[in-house]
Amino acid sequence: MNQNSAIGDNRPDPTRTDPVLIVPYMWIGDFVRGHSAVRLLKERWPNRPVDLLSTTLCAPLADYMPGVRQAIVYDLPRGRIALDKQKELAAVLRQQGYKTALMMPRTWKSALAPTLAGIPRHAHPGVRGACRGAGRSHRSHRPRRSTAPRPARTHAARACSR
Repeated sequence: MNQNSAIGDNRPDPTRTDPVLIVPYMWIGDFVRGHSAVRLLKERWPNRPVDLLSTTLCAPLADYMPGVRQAIVYDLPRGRIALDKQKELAAVLRQQGYKTALMMPRTWKSALAPTLAGIPRHAHPGVRGACRGAGRSHRSHRPRRSTAPRPARTHAARACSR
């Protein structure tokens, strides 16, 4: 990514100190690969604390990730929305005062709690993927393995997009 681009407001502001929430993939390997986004965020905004939303299974890994202030442990059920649990999580996130949330999964369910918490800035690549339960079933386009972007580059691009 060209940091000198005049398009958008991508210039890092080293004086910002508001925390950033990252909603990573919740599987162990993907959770660890998401650390590249943490490193890039800390390079661009060294004074902003970075927190991760985590399951109980992945939470101990956050202790070994430099640049992570804390892991917010919250186990949401899989396969259903669980709006009451999402609202509980939103209340926890609201207390932390996040101004930016970075969602790694491309599902609207990953953005639900941060949206309910009133986090004003979201870096989210799209909402296709988890819309199957509403009577609409469509597949996201998946590029061939040889042309697919590497996960670390994808995470890095999402971290630097806002």
